[in-house]
Amino acid sequence: MQRDASDVRSLMPQLRAGNKPDQIALAIIATNLMLPLASGDYHVDRGVLGADGKSLLAAWNRSTTEMRRRGYWDTKQEVKALEWMLTTIKTGG
Repeated sequence: MQRDASDVRSLMPQLRAGNKPDQIALAIIATNLMLPLASGDYHVDRGVLGADGKSLLAAWNRSTTEMRRRGYWDTKQEVKALEWMLTTIKTGG
């Protein structure tokens, strides 16, 4: 994945809004894992993740758990995100 200076510039509003660098990093990780998990590319069957998909899901789950643990999300946001992800995985593939 190739990045350029515009990617960094796109982070500036988030920093100016008071978001902490680790909060932004966790959100980027979660977002970048969400799309591949939803694509079906990591499913071995409809609704069933393969080994790589399970690893991606574990990393996504860790990033959202960290967002809650660090106080950037509350439990309700974390549960809602997890429910969405599991529903997306269940219907994908």
